[in-house]
Amino acid sequence: MSQRWSVVYVDEDKSAPKKGDYMQDIGFYASRPFYIESQAGGNRFVSLIGSNIVINSQTGETNQKFMFDPSTMTIKTLN
Repeated sequence: MSQRWSVVYVDEDKSAPKKGDYMQDIGFYASRPFYIESQAGGNRFVSLIGSNIVINSQTGETNQKFMFDPSTMTIKTLN
């Protein structure tokens, strides 16, 4: 069984992106922090604890914040 996830940007009130900020072919804003939330409900978010990725409730801590790095084309943690 697979899960579906939503990208929820930390700063939902951010002003409109500047040219080059949103990478349409990738679907991410560059260097803008976000959470990864389970669409299964229950307020469950991806967290990085040590070297493990776990799913737990939202805490707002940096171990739950990620961002897309356009220079390496990867998702990285903020911690």
